[in-house]
Amino acid sequence: MTAHTFIKNARVLTMDDEGGEHPRANILIRGSEIESIGPDVAPDGRELAREIDATGMLVMPGITNAHFHSTLNMLKGVRAIPLSVLILSAYEMVAARAGETMDPGLVRHVISVTTSLGAIEMLKCGVTSVHDDAHHFLNPLSAAVPANVQAYADSGLRATIALAQTNVVEYDKYPFLKDSLPPDIRKEMEQTADTTSDDEILDNYRSYIDQWHDTADGRIHAAVSISSPERVTTELLCAAYALSQERGVVFEAHCQEAKYQRILAEQRHKKSWIAYMDELGVLSSRVHLNHVVWTDARDIEILARTGTTVSHNVHCNLFIGSGLMPLRQMREAGVPVGIGVDEMDASGTINPWEVAKMAMFAQHLSDPDWERWLGAGDMLWCLTRGGALGMSRADEVGRLAPGCQADLIMIDLNTLAFAPLNDLPTQLVMGDQGRSVVMTMVAGRVVMENGVVTTVDEEAVKRAVRELAEVLPQGADTSRLYPYARRMQLRAEETDVGFDRSLHAHYNLN
Repeated sequence: MTAHTFIKNARVLTMDDEGGEHPRANILIRGSEIESIGPDVAPDGRELAREIDATGMLVMPGITNAHFHSTLNMLKGVRAIPLSVLILSAYEMVAARAGETMDPGLVRHVISVTTSLGAIEMLKCGVTSVHDDAHHFLNPLSAAVPANVQAYADSGLRATIALAQTNVVEYDKYPFLKDSLPPDIRKEMEQTADTTSDDEILDNYRSYIDQWHDTADGRIHAAVSISSPERVTTELLCAAYALSQERGVVFEAHCQEAKYQRILAEQRHKKSWIAYMDELGVLSSRVHLNHVVWTDARDIEILARTGTTVSHNVHCNLFIGSGLMPLRQMREAGVPVGIGVDEMDASGTINPWEVAKMAMFAQHLSDPDWERWLGAGDMLWCLTRGGALGMSRADEVGRLAPGCQADLIMIDLNTLAFAPLNDLPTQLVMGDQGRSVVMTMVAGRVVMENGVVTTVDEEAVKRAVRELAEVLPQGADTSRLYPYARRMQLRAEETDVGFDRSLHAHYNLN
C-alpha cells in the first residue's frame, strides 16, 4: 500500500498558472505525488505515514538551482579574476599535472564528499532540484562520475547532471591568443589536446545516459553538455545535440558568458553563438544555455522563438566581471529564465535565493524605467517554474498541483523576516532568502527538517572535507600563461561588438 502524508493548516503558495495562494489549506500526498490541495482536503480514512501540522508555516514549491558545478564545492575564498584568465589558469594547472593519476578509490571519496557538501547546503535553504554541469573529465566514465551521481541519489535531491566533453585545442577557444603565444606553448597545447574521436565521445554520452538517466526512482536525469560552443567543433556540436534529442535528455552549454566569447563568434562566424546555433538548428525547448550575458535583441528573439531556456547567474557574472544579462528583456520576450549559483568559488554560497535577490537589484541599474523592473514575484517564478523548465521537468516540479511531484518546502513565518508580514513574495526574496526553511521534501520524502539533513551525515562530511583540504594537491603556478591571458582579456574589453556590457548598456535593448 502506498503511504500517504498529510500536511494541514498551511499557508500555501502554489506557483501555478493562476498564481494560486491559499491563506489556509491542506495537502494530501500519495507516495511521491501530490494528490490534492485545498482548505477542505482530508485524509478520508487513509492510513497516514505522517501528519504534519503546518500552522504558522508557508508551504511552497522547492527551489531549483538552475546552473551549478558541484566539483568546485571546496573552492572557497578564491580571488576574483575574469573568465578568460580563470580558464587559462585552470588549463595550466591541468597541464602541470599531466600524467599524474589518482587512486580510483580516492577519486570516488573526493567526489562523493564534495558533492555531499553542496547537497547539504542546498537542502537546508530549500533547494529540491539542481541542474549540475558536473563532469568535465578526459575519461568521463571514470570513478568520479558514479561517485557524483550516487552522492546526489543518496542525498535525496532531484538532479539533472550533465556530461561535458570538448575537442578543440586550447588556444582556439579564445580570440587574439594563438598568435601571441610562443611556439613552445602552442606546441604544448596541441600535444595536450583531447584526441578522443567524435564517435568515442558520442559513445561516452550514450553509456552515461544508459547507465544513469531516470534512475533513483526518476530523481536523477542525465544530460549532454558541450561545455560551450567555442570548445567543440561544429560537427560535435550538431552530433551531441542530435543524440540528446534522440535520447530525450537536456542539451546544455555555457554561451556568451563573457565578451571575449562574443568576439570569437563574430570572428569565426560573423554572428553570435546563439544566431549560429539557430542557423544549425540546435536550439529548442530541450536546450538550456547558461549565462547568456552578451546577448543582443536578435539573440533574445531567437531564444524566445525556439523556446530555449537560460540560467541567470548574476553572482558569478559580477564576480568575474562579465557584465549583466538583460533579465527584464528576456522575460518580457517570453524566454524561460532560471536562477543559478554556478560555482561555490564565484558565489561564496550555494543559495539561489541570494542570487535571485542580487538579480532583482542589479536590473534596477540596467534600466532607467522603474515601472518595468521585475519584482519579487518574477524572481520566485524564476526560482521555481523557470528552473523546472530548464530541466525539462515543468510537468513534475516547480509548482504545487495534483499530479506533480511532492517537491516542496515549509517556511516558518514566525521569524524576523516576516514580522510584520506585509508582502509575502518581497519578504521571501529580499528578507528571508531561505533562512526560515524548516522542512525540505523531495518526492514525498522529508530530506531536511529543523536544520538537520536526514539523508547525509553533515558532521562526517565536514570532517572529511577538512581532512581532504590537508592532503589534496594545491594549485599550480599559473604565472607562465598569465601575461598572455591578461593581454587577450584587455584587448577583448577594448573591442567594439556593437553594444556594451556596462550597466547602462541594456538601455538600447528595449
